[in-house]
Amino acid sequence: LFNILRDYEEFTLNIHGMVRSSNLEAVHISGYEEWEVIGKPFAMFYTLQDCEAGKPEADLKRAVENGRIHLAGWRVKKKGKNFWAKTKIQALFSEEGAHTGFKVTVRDASHNVLYNYRVKNIRNEYLALFNNSFIGIFKYRFDDGRVLIMNEKAVDILDCDSAQTVFFNELFREPNQYMSLTRELMRYGKADGFEFQLAGENDTRWVTISCKHFSEG
Repeated sequence: LFNILRDYEEFTLNIHGMVRSSNLEAVHISGYEEWEVIGKPFAMFYTLQDCEAGKPEADLKRAVENGRIHLAGWRVKKKGKNFWAKTKIQALFSEEGAHTGFKVTVRDASHNVLYNYRVKNIRNEYLALFNNSFIGIFKYRFDDGRVLIMNEKAVDILDCDSAQTVFFNELFREPNQYMSLTRELMRYGKADGFEFQLAGENDTRWVTISCKHFSEG
C-alpha cells in the first residue's frame, strides 16, 4: 500500500547498471512489475536513440563522478510509450569508499511538460494577436476605467503616448455612451461592434470596439 501511494518509482542497480530491486508494485509510471525488471539493464527505460548514443552508461558514469545527478528527458514505458521523466541517480559507496551500485528515483512529469507547452502556445498566440498592426487592442480596469496595457495600433488610434496614464471612460465624447457600454458588459459579459465618438474638441472620429468582461473572481 505504501508503494502504491508513492508518486515515483525507485530502483537499486549494481555497479554495471543492472536492476537489483525496485518498488514497482505501483506499476503506474513505467508499467512494469518488479519481477519483470530484476536483472535487466537500467538502459531498458531509455529511448533507442539514447541507447545508441551511449547515454545510459554516460549518466551512470557521471553519477559516480559527482555522487548524484538530476536528469530530465524522455524515457520509455513497458509498451513502448514515451514519457517525460525527472530522474535522480545517486551512486552508492561502501564505508571503505568502494562503489557498490546506484539508487535511482524516477518521476513522471509528462503532465507538467504538456501544461507548460500549452501555456507557451497560448501565450504566443495571444502575443501574435496583441501585436496585430491592424487592430487596436487594450486592457482596462473595470472599476475605474484605467487602461493597463495597449498595443501600438491602439496608441496610434487613440493618439496618445504609450507611457501616459489613459482612462477608458475619458475617451468617450458622450458620457452616456460609456454608461451604455458598461451596462452591456455587466448584463452580457461582452459587447460586439459597439460604436462611440472619441472625445476631443476637434476630433470627429467614430470607433467600433468589441469588449469582453473578465471577472477577477
